[in-house]
Amino acid sequence: MDRRAAGLLVVVVGLLAAVVVPAVGGRGIPGVAQPVPVPGPPAIGACVGLPFDTTFDRFGADSTDDRYPELGLGECDQAHVGEVVSVIAQPLPTKVTGTPDGGSDVEDRNSTACYLATGSFLGTLDPAGKAGPALFGYWGWVASPGSVPLMPTARQQAAGAKWLACVTYLVDQPLIGGESLVHYQGTLRDALSTGVGRDYLGYCPTEADWNRASSFSCARPHHGEVFGYTSVSQEVARTTLTASCAKLVERVTKNPDLVRDNQFVVSIQANLTGQAITGATIPSGSTVQCGVLANDGRMVQGSLIAIGTDPIPWA
Repeated sequence: MDRRAAGLLVVVVGLLAAVVVPAVGGRGIPGVAQPVPVPGPPAIGACVGLPFDTTFDRFGADSTDDRYPELGLGECDQAHVGEVVSVIAQPLPTKVTGTPDGGSDVEDRNSTACYLATGSFLGTLDPAGKAGPALFGYWGWVASPGSVPLMPTARQQAAGAKWLACVTYLVDQPLIGGESLVHYQGTLRDALSTGVGRDYLGYCPTEADWNRASSFSCARPHHGEVFGYTSVSQEVARTTLTASCAKLVERVTKNPDLVRDNQFVVSIQANLTGQAITGATIPSGSTVQCGVLANDGRMVQGSLIAIGTDPIPWA
């Protein structure tokens, strides 16, 4: 081989080595490796993006083991399945007590705390989680949001997290005993004033006789809607309860013309030990429901909560 050619070959090989060797060895990245931080408890109002099992048995084996579904957060500007209404920093163990008949009573105090926090978030309870004075002398709100404690993720638990996130959510209940999670937009904060999620918060017995309802879903055709309930501790005139109920109807629907325009009639339905009370006087001990029924046998498909001046969702 020509000496000059051999020299050229050495130079070329040397240049290739200069290019290849650093690539084989890897290029250094300045700085010190840092562990990815583990997220702490969620903020109030944070949105839950990942569905969870609503059939979780909080009064059965799952509850006695203090196991709950895991929390999976999502973006609030997208459809979500729930919102964080409070955080329990130090969860309480489930309380199980025996009964005289050999059974047991299970008290899930975490679920109770979440239920109260949900009421405050939606506006059915005061900020302290208490029912406060009866509305217009008699009534408690009737609404059906879900509430559940959710556990930290497995990674958060491995890092020592013990908190629980109280989450409110909506379910579709086409038939009694069945339900499915609802994806919704917006926030349920003060939902009884804003109307967000109304079709799944409302309590709409399918039948005009609310004591014989086969479904409570406002998304299905129904004759009316229940807004309040009470249990009377003394005899009271039906006219007294009807007048009070009318005020509740106006407050919940934000539409004073629902009844005035003869589209709906205020309805008081009382029950005592399984028997409907139809007389002018409601006996002590009766449970009473307050709401509206559509006139002329018409049916509605949608809730009237905070309906305001929006069109009535006739079926």
